[in-house]
Formats: sequence, C-alpha cells, structure tokens
Amino acid sequence: MLKEYSATFRYILVIMDLILILPAFCLGYYLRTGPLSGWMWFERALGPLHDYAWLLCYLIIFAPLVLYSMGVYRPFTKVSVSRIKICSKLIFEEIGHSTEKLGNLNSAVSSK
Repeated sequence: MLKEYSATFRYILVIMDLILILPAFCLGYYLRTGPLSGWMWFERALGPLHDYAWLLCYLIIFAPLVLYSMGVYRPFTKVSVSRIKICSKLIFEEIGHSTEKLGNLNSAVSSK
C-alpha cells in the first residue's frame, strides 16, 4: 500500500510540474519584459511572447527528465542525513563567502 501511495504521489508531482511549466514560463517572460527590463543585465529587449513559445515544447519534454535525473522524484527517505548535512554546509559556506566578498567590495568602494 505504501509503495502504491508513493508511486501515485510521484505521478502527481510529475503532472503538477508539467502543469506549472506554462505559468512559470509566462511569469518569467513578464518579469523579464516588465519590472526587470531596466536592469543592466537585461538591456537587450525581447521580442513578443509567441517568438519564444517553441521553447515550451522542449521544456515540457526535458524538464521532467532533468528533474528525474537529479533525483527530485525519489522518495525523501532514501536521502541520507549526511548528504543533507553536506549540501547545507556547502550552501552556507558559499553564502558566507559571498557576503565576505561583498563586505570587501563595499569597504574598497567606501575608501575611495
């Protein structure tokens, strides 16, 4: 019974991911052409949405495959605690290095 529930839950996750691809794509396009269009990284304007609609075909095919290969649909109980600790340690170390670099940059700018 538990295995059947787990398999059903994974199918529901895949279906929900497929359903959420379109709104996420549209939201990303809206943010890129609207509020974020003034950022220096986004100086080049985008064309109309229908010019990029063909990407949805690839997203619908490859997104679940990539998520599956990354282990997103694996039961969480099979993930070891040590692996979670290692990942969280790497994340927090990277955040620490980023804030340290930002502090150094701010001090260098303020000293000029």
